[in-house]
Order: sequence, then structure tokens, then C-alpha cells
Amino acid sequence: MRNTYLKEEAASYEMYAPVVSLPLHSIKQNDEWNLVKIALRIVALLVILFAAELAFATEKNLVAIPVLKEQLAKGTIVKMEHIGSREMNPRSIAKTAIWNKQEIIGLEATRTLRPGNPIYQGYVRVVPDVHRSQNVSMDYRVEGIQLSTLGRALEDGNIGASIRVMNNSSQKIVIGTVIAKNKVRVE
Repeated sequence: MRNTYLKEEAASYEMYAPVVSLPLHSIKQNDEWNLVKIALRIVALLVILFAAELAFATEKNLVAIPVLKEQLAKGTIVKMEHIGSREMNPRSIAKTAIWNKQEIIGLEATRTLRPGNPIYQGYVRVVPDVHRSQNVSMDYRVEGIQLSTLGRALEDGNIGASIRVMNNSSQKIVIGTVIAKNKVRVE
């Protein structure tokens, strides 16, 4: 009687989950092949359940992240009209991504940026006050005497940064401190 009940119960489970049907009458003692098949069916069901849970969790936990609407070339200043938004799974976004639109506006692209992708910290930078290969005013002060000449910046720099500058008239390379846009103090 009990064995008949178990067979009926097993048959009802086969109707709902044919992938994992466990017909008890087919399990024989020392029948390892049947046990392996049952184990494989259970593993398949667990994989399906895990994939379904992952898909459900992905749809449920999407976050909005700023992305570009259009491609930007290296050296382009990012403006508000360049930035859009895209819903993404936070697990697929690197930690260095910029999550706030306001942090991106006014920065310069350090590489070509493609639309629809998150913007990472290494892809943008603060616009330098002095650009490499740009002509700059070189100021030199000594005990009340101030000399000014033109030079060419050999590297980028912001106010307070020390950069190499080549004097246009003597072709000598000196180190100066950026004191304003396109202006370097040499000491």
C-alpha cells in the first residue's frame, strides 16, 4: 500500500517537472547508472533554477549610470548635451566608473569614448591649464627684476604643477611652475 502511494506521488511530480522525474520503481540496488542519471537531472534543475534567479535579480536591481549619447574624440570637453543615462546591472560595472553626471561635465576625454558605455575615471581628466606643445609665457623674477619670454610646454600641467618648458629663443629646457592658464614661473 505504501509503495503504491509513493509511485503515485512520484508520478504526480513527473507531470510538473519532467526534467527531474524520479521514478522510484526504476531505482534498483547496485544500479549506479540510474543514480548517475538522477544526479545529472538534479544538477540540471539546479542550474536552471540558479539561472532563473540570476535573471530575476538582474532585472530587479538595475541602476541608472551616466553614459555618452555620441562618440567623443580624445581631447573633447564633455558637456551636458553629451551625457545620457542607461540602466545596467551594478555587478557589470567596474568600481572606477563615474556615477554622477555632474562629476563628468567639463572634463576632457583622454581617449576616444564610445556611446552607451559607462565613463571611467581613467577615461577623463581635469582640463589642464597648460597643454603640451602649447606656447606659454615664461616669467622669471630675481630681486625686483622680472623677465618674460615665450616658451613651449613639454608636458601638460595644472596650476601649482611643475612642468618642463623649452625657451623658444635659447632652446634650453627649464622647469617651471604653472601659475595661471598658459603662464609658467621659472625660478
